[in-house]
Amino acid sequence: MTPACDDATNTCVGCLTNADCTIPSTPVCDTKTRTCRACQADAECAPSVCDLASDPQQGQCVQCNTDANCGANQKC
Repeated sequence: MTPACDDATNTCVGCLTNADCTIPSTPVCDTKTRTCRACQADAECAPSVCDLASDPQQGQCVQCNTDANCGANQKC
């Protein structure tokens, strides 16, 4: 699928920014390949975090992985 338009090259691409990646399992735009992919690090999901555990949400941006990701008096 190529829902974004790259004006610099006049081509349709998978994404230009993370905002173009609307499927939870592929929330990050790989700027080199212009395709959406799973997250690989927390920095790619700011202000959320990346789920790196081997679970159904692996590679998705989530609100928390541990209680340390939460505010005071909150639990993950």
